[in-house]
Amino acid sequence: MISFHVKFINPLLRSPIVGDVAYGTLVKLSKCTATPLCNWALEIATALRLIMSEDVNVLWGQIPSAGEEVSSERPGLFERVTNGLSISCKTGSLPVDSFTFVFPIMERILLSPKKTRLHDDVLKIIFLHLDSFLPLPRVQMLSVLYHVLGVVPAYQASIGPALNELCLGLQPAEVAPALCGIYAKDIHVRMACLNAVKCIPALASHSVPQSSEIATRIWLALHDPEKSWSYSRSILVSCHVLNLGEESWTSVP
Repeated sequence: MISFHVKFINPLLRSPIVGDVAYGTLVKLSKCTATPLCNWALEIATALRLIMSEDVNVLWGQIPSAGEEVSSERPGLFERVTNGLSISCKTGSLPVDSFTFVFPIMERILLSPKKTRLHDDVLKIIFLHLDSFLPLPRVQMLSVLYHVLGVVPAYQASIGPALNELCLGLQPAEVAPALCGIYAKDIHVRMACLNAVKCIPALASHSVPQSSEIATRIWLALHDPEKSWSYSRSILVSCHVLNLGEESWTSVP
């Protein structure tokens, strides 16, 4: 239940009146994560507080870039948290509640505009948490993986299958946000998105909810100027377009 409680605490972290009390509560919640991750409770709570309260550019300044010389001093905050996560996942995945609780930290690292020294380790941790039956933050995971794929195209071989696995557990209401990858500027990201969303059960079973948002995103895919991915587009549309409803399509500009 820790991930349930944290959503009530996060907005209070910015408060000049109760921010310190909220942070203290966050530390206590961090101690409720699975063993041995709970040993990094202070670092986890501090990282979550920084994510909620600091300017994003300040945060990225604390995350070492790939190729940056390793300091002989004590590792930085995000490095310590990542190390704790790696150690905690040596024997397998974390309980869902613990993973969801710390996911915002991994998300912030991966949203960096350039590859960091922590990318490889964080992705390994995320790849352990893809089970289609678990209540994971799938939409957020998909979104951040699309971003990583755009920043580091070399990850295509590992991120592609992960996107497919995440889509297997999506609900009908999550079809539209899962298609956000078609807005990417890079063709390989848009291609990965369309390949992945074909795994969504609602699409495979022809039970897509009628939605102008879904129709718009597929319409954009159909009219993409790149022709090299027409095969994926044709499969997606031929399988599912008729289930979006005539009204959805006529409302698309």
